[in-house]
Amino acid sequence: MVLPSCLKKRIAGRAGYLLVLPVLLTVGTVGFLAANGGERGETGGQTFQQGETVRVEDLSYTVASSRWSSRLTEDDIFDEEPDAMFLFVEMTVKNDGKKPAEIPEFALVDESGYEYAESEYSALAEGAILSFEKLNPGVTRQGCTVFDVPTGHQYKLQVSGGDWSREAAFIELSPK
Repeated sequence: MVLPSCLKKRIAGRAGYLLVLPVLLTVGTVGFLAANGGERGETGGQTFQQGETVRVEDLSYTVASSRWSSRLTEDDIFDEEPDAMFLFVEMTVKNDGKKPAEIPEFALVDESGYEYAESEYSALAEGAILSFEKLNPGVTRQGCTVFDVPTGHQYKLQVSGGDWSREAAFIELSPK
């Protein structure tokens, strides 16, 4: 099938838009992040103590305890070896908002500013709080999250109002 030249020009013009659109979106996103402080949590980020309740937007967090362990679980089938040492953070998360909310990913930050992600095995821990789990309004979820990190550092748990939130807070941990 032969296309008329005016239709060929139209298609070629639209294909150009499709090629330019991702570039414009990337430049716009980078510009937005640069204008708004870069990473999440750079707009403030008050530090609280383990045991205090911290509210960030519609989510409230209370860290009850934190502890070191060389085992993920007492169940030999699901137990995993840490690369460093497992740090369990026992907490509650409550949705104080009027709509369902997703539990965001957690991170640890050490005294030098290094950031650590949750262990890939965190979901295997008994009572694991899972990132992206939905909480309905007024619902509280109690459990833990697990990090595989080196000992010998002072860690703070970074919490936020959600994965797209610009607000964050930190909770100093006192692991046993």
